[in-house]
Amino acid sequence: MLLPPRLLAQLPFAVGLSRKTSWVIRQNLWLSLGVVTVLIPATIFGLNIGTAVLFHEGSTLIVVVNALRLLAFKGPHVRSS
Repeated sequence: MLLPPRLLAQLPFAVGLSRKTSWVIRQNLWLSLGVVTVLIPATIFGLNIGTAVLFHEGSTLIVVVNALRLLAFKGPHVRSS
């Protein structure tokens, strides 16, 4: 693949953003799996289903807010020549 020089200058930003995105995806997956792992047995052993739904929806909002942090990604500072 051939990249024009103007796109080569943006390469450090793209690599940094992709690494940060991978990290946020892992965080969100672990959080989601953790909440479900706790809520399924809790619901089986007597937690009200409405309460479980509220906890699950709350965790969904946390995942979305965590992913929104990527919008503020600045990346490495690149000097323009």
